[in-house]
Amino acid sequence: MTARERLATRDWFPDPAVLQRLAVSETGFIFDPVSGQSFSTGETGVAVLKLARNLAWLDEVIDCLTGEYDAPRGQIERDLQDFAARLKELIK
Repeated sequence: MTARERLATRDWFPDPAVLQRLAVSETGFIFDPVSGQSFSTGETGVAVLKLARNLAWLDEVIDCLTGEYDAPRGQIERDLQDFAARLKELIK
């Protein structure tokens, strides 16, 4: 991703205010108190949500995940985009 193409976390994920209101347990249980919806994710999903809540730029999130997990950057980027899209579907 070049500086010109730099994307904000909000470009892929739900609105930052929505991410902040989610109750997320360390075991992966996620609850949206506004909609009443709940769902589960794994350890990696919890890590991604924490990063998406705290970092403004997607390349920062991808950098953190690349440093933490043994996977190519391109794969992490694709998986992150898929996770973010699924999260947007679940939280309406």
